[in-house]
Amino acid sequence: LAQAPYPRCPIHPPGLMPRMALMAPLFRMRLLLLTSLAVTASSLVDADHCTGGAMMEDALACMQKKVLFAEEQLFPSMRMELIQHVVSYTKVSNLHAEQLAVEQRETSSLIAEDELIVGKENRIAVDEGSKTRDTEKIEEEEVGEAAEDKVQEPTVNCSEYPVFCDSKLNCSGNPITVADKDAWGKKIVTADGHANLRSWCMVYPSYAAALPKCILEDSKLEYAKAMYEFQTIAQSTEADGAYCFGSGLCNNTKVTLNTTLQEAEGICSARYGDRWKGIGWADLEGPVAPAVPEMYNHSPMPRQIAELFAMAACAMGNYQCDVFYCKVNYCQNDDYLQRFGNLSWAVA
Repeated sequence: LAQAPYPRCPIHPPGLMPRMALMAPLFRMRLLLLTSLAVTASSLVDADHCTGGAMMEDALACMQKKVLFAEEQLFPSMRMELIQHVVSYTKVSNLHAEQLAVEQRETSSLIAEDELIVGKENRIAVDEGSKTRDTEKIEEEEVGEAAEDKVQEPTVNCSEYPVFCDSKLNCSGNPITVADKDAWGKKIVTADGHANLRSWCMVYPSYAAALPKCILEDSKLEYAKAMYEFQTIAQSTEADGAYCFGSGLCNNTKVTLNTTLQEAEGICSARYGDRWKGIGWADLEGPVAPAVPEMYNHSPMPRQIAELFAMAACAMGNYQCDVFYCKVNYCQNDDYLQRFGNLSWAVA
């Protein structure tokens, strides 16, 4: 006889699904446990629930009650595990958030430090670049000044104008510098207050024939002749005539043919005091321009201007030679006496 199949409990007995549906999203790991409740239920429920006295309706209903009973027994432990899981998850999440915040702060700090380092490096680079440009500019200026100081224009031609290369002037071997020009513009004499023969380098190559007769050969009469020839070509004899009378050189009896440069300095000091030692090229530039038209119009040169040129001759070392230049060419000339003689009457 065929034996009737033994009634089995459904995989999902009625009443179990609602609870499982509520717990599934948060507790999927319990599915296996819940499906095995039918197996473990018999160990949690005694036989009286199904077989006692009044006998249960059928095996299926018996199994359903076993499962429900087992679920109710397990639910408190499951609920506690769920709470522990949530607490653990919250702690982990909070810890993760704190770690993330720490990492973000550390990252921000590192970024800030990097920005400070980069900014500092950029500022250093800018400062170094600025310093480099300033240094280059200073070096260029120094090179330019040095070049300007060392070069005299035009270059001295010693073969054609040897007097400018003589050791007393040395315009070629020791070219005048910008500093020299600035200094002589204020004061022509040397630093120790003597006549400065090197100041003739300022007028190179003028007076190349007359100058050596005075400062090299000490030939005052030859100087007078060569200078008059040069000034005639330059059309400056009118001005020189007024200079000779107005400065009192025509009346000078102190200077002789044997007067030396050093003696001439003493004569200048006796005549002008120390004023001749304070004369500079700049003092001559101002008065010359307005005096030129007067010279060419046969008008007398103002005595003050004539005196400035005489003191400049003291400072340049040719005063003693100019006395004879005037006496030989102008002081005894009737034409010049008539026009400029009245300038010298009060000059001692």
